[in-house]
Amino acid sequence: MPDTPWGSDSWLIRRGVKRVIQFHVDHYEPGRKDRGGNVMGLEHVNSWLKDTAQLPWGVKASLIYKSMWLTKIPPEAAANRREKGIPVWEVGGTDFGVHSFGEDTEIVQALVAAQRDFHIHVHHEHWTSGTLTKTPVDGKTDALKLDTMLGWLLERYRNMGVPIEDWGFVHGAWALQGSDTNICNITNEIEILHKHGCIGDFTFPAGRPWCDPMLKVPHTVLPVHGHKAYDTNAAKPLRLERGAHAFTPDRFLIWSTPLHTNFSSLDNVTRQFLGKDQKELLAMSNRAVGEVFQHSPVIDGTLYYKTHAHSLKDSYWRNTTDHESPLTSVPVRQLFRHLNSHCRDYGVPMDFKTLREVMVELREVDR
Repeated sequence: MPDTPWGSDSWLIRRGVKRVIQFHVDHYEPGRKDRGGNVMGLEHVNSWLKDTAQLPWGVKASLIYKSMWLTKIPPEAAANRREKGIPVWEVGGTDFGVHSFGEDTEIVQALVAAQRDFHIHVHHEHWTSGTLTKTPVDGKTDALKLDTMLGWLLERYRNMGVPIEDWGFVHGAWALQGSDTNICNITNEIEILHKHGCIGDFTFPAGRPWCDPMLKVPHTVLPVHGHKAYDTNAAKPLRLERGAHAFTPDRFLIWSTPLHTNFSSLDNVTRQFLGKDQKELLAMSNRAVGEVFQHSPVIDGTLYYKTHAHSLKDSYWRNTTDHESPLTSVPVRQLFRHLNSHCRDYGVPMDFKTLREVMVELREVDR
C-alpha cells in the first residue's frame, strides 16, 4: 500500500527532515511564437515577471536563459561582419557567427533590472554535428564551437552588468556530455563548462531518462572525458553531505534525485492536474506531496525539492497577457499550498530559494 504524506508515519519524520527548501530552475527560452503568432519577446517576459513577482516560488525562480546560438556564415557575409566589427569565428575551417532574436538584449536587461537569478541554458543540437544536423560526428570541432560560444556569451553578459559568476547550467534536450548521441557528441563538455566558471549541472531528472545519472543523489565529479563520463568510476563521485569536502575547485556538481519527472517537472504537474475537479486535485496533490517528501534529497536535515519548467513555452501563451504557464497555474499553487500545509503541521519550516542561495548554504554544509 503506497504511503501518504499524512499521519504519524510522514516521510518528514522518517527521514529526519528539519526544514524544506524548494528551488526552481526554469528552462527560459524566449523567441518562439505564442498561439496568436506573436514572437515570445519582451512583452511576454514583462508580463511573466509581473505575474510571478508576488509568488514566493516565482520571484525566487532561477532563470536558465537560452540566448544566442551559432550559425554558419558564408565567406562573403563573414568578411562583411568582420569589417563591421561583428564577431565571427573560424572553427574547423568554417566561419560561424552568433544569431539571436531581436529583443534578446532588452529581455536580458529586464531580467537584470528585476533582480532575477540568471544562469545559462544551451541548445547546441542544431549547430553541432550529429543526427539533427545530418553531419558526420565531429566531437572535437563541436567542443571548440561550444567553448567559443560560451566565452563570447559570458563576456557579453559581464559587459551588460549581468551577475553571472557561479552560474548553473541546463543542457538542451537533456543530453549532457554525450548521454544521448542524437543530441550531443561533446565528450569533454563538463570540462568546458567548468573552465568557464560553471558551478554545476541542473538538467536532471531528465525528460530523456537514459541521460540520468545512476547515482540518485546530488554529487560532484571530476570533469573526465567520455560519453556520459559523469556516470563512471573515473569521475570519482562524491555525495553532498556535511563535511564531505565535495566542492573542491577541481570538481563539478551534478544535481541528481530519484524523484520522478512527473513531480519535479512543473510542466508535468500542470499538464496532469489541469482540468481536474476539486476532489481529484486534492488526491493528486496529496500523492505528489508524498512523492516529493519521499524522494527529494535530504542533506544535513534539509530536504531540497528542485523543480523545473519551460515558462515561455509557446503553447502556454494565448497572447502577451493571457497565459497558463506552470509557476502561476492553479495546480502548482495547490501543490505548494499542500506542501507548506504539511510542513506546518509537523513544525518543519518551508522556504523558497534561488539556485545561487542553495549553493551558498550547501558549500557551508560541505566544509
